[in-house]
Amino acid sequence: MGSAPFTHGKSSHHGNNSGRIRAIAIDPVTPSRMYIGAASGGVWKSEDGGTSWVPKTDDHHSLAIGALAIDPASTNVVYAGTGEYIPGTDWGGYYGRGILRSAGYGETWTEIGGAFFEMEEITRI
Repeated sequence: MGSAPFTHGKSSHHGNNSGRIRAIAIDPVTPSRMYIGAASGGVWKSEDGGTSWVPKTDDHHSLAIGALAIDPASTNVVYAGTGEYIPGTDWGGYYGRGILRSAGYGETWTEIGGAFFEMEEITRI
């Protein structure tokens, strides 16, 4: 899942690929609007029911996403928990840096609790 499949070890979209998907959130009011959270590729957004995807958090401290949630009372508000936990492995996953909050349908994000959640994985919101 992401902007394009890998072709011969390289992305056909200059590196904009997400990796494995750890979370998905579908807007309950506009189901064609959806978000995915990748283990090491950030939050991606689709406005066309998943036909095309655009990366939305490439400029944030952590691209590891372990959870996503849309506020059911105000669907323009989206939350992304950073960090990815992989149980039962020696490796463990990717560390995060708090929760990202968007009040604009995922277009801009604010980091919440970065210092408190430093080096943690948020797997549920």
